[in-house]
Amino acid sequence: MSVRGALLLGLGGAALLWALSRTDTGAALVTDAASGAAAQIRGIRNRNPMNIRYFPANQWRGQIANDDGYAVFDTFVNGIRAGVKDLAGDYRDGQDTVRKLISEFAPHSENPTDAYVANVARALNVLPDQRINVLAVMRTLVRAIIRQEVGPAGSAMVPDIAIDAAIKAANV
Repeated sequence: MSVRGALLLGLGGAALLWALSRTDTGAALVTDAASGAAAQIRGIRNRNPMNIRYFPANQWRGQIANDDGYAVFDTFVNGIRAGVKDLAGDYRDGQDTVRKLISEFAPHSENPTDAYVANVARALNVLPDQRINVLAVMRTLVRAIIRQEVGPAGSAMVPDIAIDAAIKAANV
C-alpha cells in the first residue's frame, strides 16, 4: 500500500470513529450523555465505562479528574484503555480465571461479586473457575464488564470501535 493509501485509510478510520461518537443530530455523544437520564450513569458521564478508580500517584493516560473516587477521562478510548491495562496486569499477576480476575477487579467490598463473576463467565462461555487466556478474550471480557458496570443502556452507548481502539492503544 502506498503512503497516500495508508494516510487515506487512517483518515477514513478517524472519520468513522468521529461519526460513531456522534448522535443523529451531529452532537457529541458525551455531551448528549451529560444531559437527561444518561447523566445518572457515572461510567458514561466520566467516559469511564469500566468504573476504574482514580489513582493520583499512578495517573492513567487521559485521566482528567476525580469523581468521588472514580477516574474521569478525556475520551472513552482512554477510559477503556485504563481498564484493559488493569485487567492485563491482573492476568500477568496470576488472575487467570473469571472468578480470580473479577474478585480482584470488582471486590466483594464494593460489588455483588458472585453475580458479577457469573455474568462475565456466561458472556465468555466459560465456567467461573476455568483458566482463560485473558488477552485472547479481551474484547468480550471488556464488553461484559462494561455491561455489568453501566448496565445495558450505558453499554449500548459505548461503540465496539472504541473498545477495539482502547485494546490496541493498551498494547497488551
